[in-house]
Amino acid sequence: MGEVPLPNDDLEMWQWVRTPLPPKSEHRDFEILRRSLRMQDDQVSANGSDWQRLGPADRTRVRQMYPRFVSQHNPFIRHIVRPAAATSNKVATRRPASLISNPSG
Repeated sequence: MGEVPLPNDDLEMWQWVRTPLPPKSEHRDFEILRRSLRMQDDQVSANGSDWQRLGPADRTRVRQMYPRFVSQHNPFIRHIVRPAAATSNKVATRRPASLISNPSG
């Protein structure tokens, strides 16, 4: 398996960060984002449209933290195995479309 380059598109980055959004205890950036969106730690995911609610400073925060987020918070695993409380012990199957492989390829 080869490496996939990190997305440059803000909304694609947001798709990875927002669901599930790590708890505030994992990093100050998550604490600030959750506070900006008025999200409690028991809320697992932010809405895709919440990107529009973020101010310029928070959008910049997402862009700057994204490489660290990918390397330290393993979004691929977070998308596959969601917290049990949020999924009733079911495995999540929704992933950003850019990661769904082409069945003929």
